[in-house]
Amino acid sequence: MPRLTRLALFLLCFSIGSGNAQNSWKKVSEVKNYANNEIDKAAPKTFDITQGSNGIVYFANEYGLLEFTSNTWKILLQPKNRSSINSLLSYGDRIYVGSNNEIGYAARNRFDQTYYVSLNHLLPKKSTSFSQVWGIFEIQNNIYFCSDQQIIKYDITKNKLISISSKGGFKYAAKISNRLLILDNSNRISILIEDKLETVYTPDYFSKYTIDRILPYNNASFLIFTAKNGAFTLKNKKLEPWGNSENFSFQNTNISSGILLNNEIYCIGTTNNGVLFFDKKGKLLQQLNRDNKLLSNTVLDLFIDQSENLWVTLEGSISYIELKSPFYTLSENEGILGSTYDVKKYKNTLYVATSNGLYYSNWPQNGHTDSFSKVTGVEGQIWNLSILNDQLFIGAHNGSYILQNNNAVPISNIKGGWNFNTIPGNKNLILQGTYSGLVVYQKSEDGWKICNKVIGFDETAREVHFEGKYDIWISHGYKGIYRVRLNEDYSKVIETTLYDQKKGFPGNLFISLLDINDQQLFGTQLGIYRYDSKVDSMIIDNKYTSILTNHHLVRRLSNISENEVLFIQGYDRDDDIGIINFSPNGDHTTHRVPFQRLKSLLIPAFEKFIHFDNGDIGFTSKNGLIIYRKDVRSDYNKEYSTLVRNVKIKDSIVYGNVEDYVTDIRKDSVSPPIPFKLNKLSFSYVAPFYEYPKSVVYQTYLEGLDDNWSQWTKEAQKEYNFLPSGEYTFKVRAKNIYDKIGKEAAFDFTIKPPWYRSFPMYFVYATLLVLIIYTFIRIKNDQRKKSMEKLKIAHKREIELQKIKFEEKRLKAKNEKIKKDNKYLKENLESQNKELASSAMQMVQVDNQLLQLKKSLDEIYNQSEGSIRKQLRSTIKTLDDQIKGDNNWKHFETHFNQIHDNSLERLKDEYPNLNHREIRLCAYLKLNLSSKEIAPLMGISYRGVESLRFRVRKKMGLDTSVNLTDFIIRF
Repeated sequence: MPRLTRLALFLLCFSIGSGNAQNSWKKVSEVKNYANNEIDKAAPKTFDITQGSNGIVYFANEYGLLEFTSNTWKILLQPKNRSSINSLLSYGDRIYVGSNNEIGYAARNRFDQTYYVSLNHLLPKKSTSFSQVWGIFEIQNNIYFCSDQQIIKYDITKNKLISISSKGGFKYAAKISNRLLILDNSNRISILIEDKLETVYTPDYFSKYTIDRILPYNNASFLIFTAKNGAFTLKNKKLEPWGNSENFSFQNTNISSGILLNNEIYCIGTTNNGVLFFDKKGKLLQQLNRDNKLLSNTVLDLFIDQSENLWVTLEGSISYIELKSPFYTLSENEGILGSTYDVKKYKNTLYVATSNGLYYSNWPQNGHTDSFSKVTGVEGQIWNLSILNDQLFIGAHNGSYILQNNNAVPISNIKGGWNFNTIPGNKNLILQGTYSGLVVYQKSEDGWKICNKVIGFDETAREVHFEGKYDIWISHGYKGIYRVRLNEDYSKVIETTLYDQKKGFPGNLFISLLDINDQQLFGTQLGIYRYDSKVDSMIIDNKYTSILTNHHLVRRLSNISENEVLFIQGYDRDDDIGIINFSPNGDHTTHRVPFQRLKSLLIPAFEKFIHFDNGDIGFTSKNGLIIYRKDVRSDYNKEYSTLVRNVKIKDSIVYGNVEDYVTDIRKDSVSPPIPFKLNKLSFSYVAPFYEYPKSVVYQTYLEGLDDNWSQWTKEAQKEYNFLPSGEYTFKVRAKNIYDKIGKEAAFDFTIKPPWYRSFPMYFVYATLLVLIIYTFIRIKNDQRKKSMEKLKIAHKREIELQKIKFEEKRLKAKNEKIKKDNKYLKENLESQNKELASSAMQMVQVDNQLLQLKKSLDEIYNQSEGSIRKQLRSTIKTLDDQIKGDNNWKHFETHFNQIHDNSLERLKDEYPNLNHREIRLCAYLKLNLSSKEIAPLMGISYRGVESLRFRVRKKMGLDTSVNLTDFIIRF
């Protein structure tokens, strides 16, 4: 291809790639600085920057390859010759590295450990010395390492190196329109085409200047930065000065790096003036340096990441600058000191009330040097700004003021000036709430003066809203809402009603006044309420409560336009902020996402905001005024990844980088599958999200163990102890401050069964099982034989047992019969004893009757004569024989011996010295008769029976402890 055609093609490509874009710039304020002492073990100087495909940012540090994951810094490795890394480039899965006489790349092994691969062995012998590599570029799958002496091309596909050199050497290179533009030491500008340098512009055009940097401009032209001679545009071999020396002078500015942003804004890094932002015409838009946002003025490199935000390496620090943030903070660097409590735009000037006075500035600000000044005449805490009757009223801790020529003129020394309200129907009267009640101001020819303090209400009145001409609503943070009716001249309260929990509110705390479309609403801890006059109570407002469905504490609800309502709800550090957009048909949408950045930044219960003409919204905050820029578009749904960084078992690595990249790389690693004894795993992970990394939360899920995802937590580590054997997949995902869930990461692993569940052990178990079965069968057979023998013996025993049982049964029956017979005999004996006793008694009675008869006959006998006397004599004798005879006793004795087994005969044989009367006594005792019963039978007294008993005991030789009756009965 002819040289001119190639150049024309390059210029055409450049022209296409440099189309005009909308030239709009919004100041940046979201800057995060990382001082050197915060960055692991890094050296003070960090040169180049790149970002891997996984989102991790890498830095070329003097001590090695520096990695930042959004929450940790770590030096991963050094080149083979341990020299300082000067340049980096991420391409594919590799990070290409250039240092002193060393080129190579960082890759990851199967453990995801980063290691270094040198490419020096591929260099031609004549090209082994090339000093520092100051730039690395990728063009058409080739990697170009740029140094002062040569450009080394690495063909990735062929794994081959070639060297490109020039007599003039090289000092700068830039990738423009996918071509490599190269500047040599003689100011010649060339492009690299088919491994050859083609001159674009010769040194003749720059004989007076030394070129430092080249950036694309437009219409096939370049922006040239020279050393101490300013900046120029170069087109068609014609140089024209660029910029405005009155706005900014490059004469003493040393350019170190530069980037053309996609909104046609130039970002320039310097070694003495920090970072500069210019528009295409060379107007300085903003400067970030040590005096405002950065830690140093010496910029070494600039880099735009995947989210189009800016990284800056400086002398001794690294800064992250959010270019795409819709929020801009006006704070100390812009002249506003302290927390902010109110904001008003008054006569093209923005006034900001703070805890440290009142500040003002022209609005909108024009230049990059615009800042806020302090209003004189008032100091300390400013609570409120109110614009009434075309005048700005100031409520402060020390009193109240009115603004005149940016000077605060006092109108009241009553402590604690809250908000001001024009009294309906009378623009010359103003009602103000204070720490100690209500104050009325009146306008006169001399200005505003205190008219009177309202009598009858002495509570703090921070929020006051009129309803009608004489009724006002007053919020009290701890008691509820007061409805106060004033008299006609506003001098005193004629009626006060407190609306609290007893009057319909869900509680008494933190109730705020909300004024939406002239409708009085109330924010509570459980949603939005309104007043119902029919029941004289507060009821829930269904419209807004149904929109804000989470029933949080509603702190603010206010119109910012006809169809837009801004809401703030929730407690501190858990703020829910957004805008409700109502359509003409009554539908609504809720816009929350960008406002998540305001969480924990606002002052609860003291939030104020201002809606600017261009749609921007200013929020008071704990530090300065935060401005939401509506027209800044940021991709809140931008994808990002969650990465598993380390999997550890105690001090051993399963996955991820080791602590010491020099000695431990690819060592002390546990190869999968994981032994059962190492079943305690620790996982660490990260989501490379840099805009607000502290807000990132994580969820984990161990497939194979957990039933569901865990709760969201900021912890970036998860441990599992005593995991059972099996196959697992550890999953983790992140959620950023915009509630966007990133791509989840997964790590598969297997925990081997314990040794007793291994294959060899299963063979052992099978063998043992066979032996056990064989032994079991054999034992069973032996047991069966023994059982048969036992059965036979048992059968015999059973038969014998049956016999024994039969015999026992027979004996039992016999015993029962004997018992029955004994019972019968006993009963019979008792009956016969009774008969004997009865017979003895009858015998005594007969004898007594015979004696009585004999006495009667004796009397008749004494009076009779003759034959009658003789006959009576014979009869008396017969009776006397009968009485004195012992036939009755013998009959009784015979019958007694029959019943009692000859016991009397045996008694006589045993005790022969017993006489007849003693034997007779023993017989009566045998019948169990008492002494009183025996006395008449024997015809003696009771004492005679006792004496007789004594003689019997003595003859028998019985001890006094032996009962004589029991002895005779048992004999």
